[in-house]
Amino acid sequence: AQANIGLKLGQVTLSAFERTIAIPGILRERPGRSTVDVTAPLTGIVTHIYRIEGEAVRPGQKLFDLRLTHEELVQAQGEFLRVAEELDVIEREINRLEKIGVEGGIAGRQVLERRYEQQNKQAVLRAQRQGLLVHGLSETQVNDILSTRMLLQSLTVSVPEEPGASNESLPPAQKTYVIRTLNVDRGQSVSAGDTLAALCDHAQLFIEGNAFDKDVAAVNRAVENGWLVQAVVEADDEKPQILTGLKILYVSGTVDPESRTFHFYAMLPNVLLGDVSDENGHRFINWRYKPGQ
Repeated sequence: AQANIGLKLGQVTLSAFERTIAIPGILRERPGRSTVDVTAPLTGIVTHIYRIEGEAVRPGQKLFDLRLTHEELVQAQGEFLRVAEELDVIEREINRLEKIGVEGGIAGRQVLERRYEQQNKQAVLRAQRQGLLVHGLSETQVNDILSTRMLLQSLTVSVPEEPGASNESLPPAQKTYVIRTLNVDRGQSVSAGDTLAALCDHAQLFIEGNAFDKDVAAVNRAVENGWLVQAVVEADDEKPQILTGLKILYVSGTVDPESRTFHFYAMLPNVLLGDVSDENGHRFINWRYKPGQ
């Protein structure tokens, strides 16, 4: 009779039981990490735009060329060059006097006075160098002005290379931004601090869960015990994607005044689906998970 009805017998034992609760959520950018604004370091006119909106770029790649028009910066560079030329004249004079002094035809006092003057000019040059750095020039640019003895007339703005501004888990050679918006056109005049472009990095995102009062206790227990959670990303024409092994980073200390929910966050590493370049060398990438899902 047991075989006839397919009855299977077994030993009743104790085992672990998982209780699950479903909480709505949304994918978010990471505040202070996912978005980077590229600003104009100095006042000038945009003469060239290297990239297009939506293009993928790496740190150090060129974005814009600016023709500098800041009058104060031009004057500071001129004074810097003038002092550098005066130092060259003083150095040549010291060499001449020392040569004459060796032959016994000049007093050592004049050489000493020239050396005092040289030290004074060197102090002025160092102060002016710091002034140019404060204006926004780099050490390399200041050294180029000193070596070429020509004013800096243009400036190239590149993708920033700050280590905290991109996906920290990747080496610098693999960090990638996408140009979200280009805020300027060629020939446009910009002031120091104006936003030229906005870049975004979606290599890592936040999953923002919205827990109601009845779920907060369970979320807090998960954080305290280090329990892992899973996320289900809905898709219109595909099966829902189940992401496992996620850990809750933190629970927000405030309640959303509109939805009356508590927010909590988990980190989501993104997946690169596509990486193509067009005939002009512009590169485009496509992430699987996008903010707003």
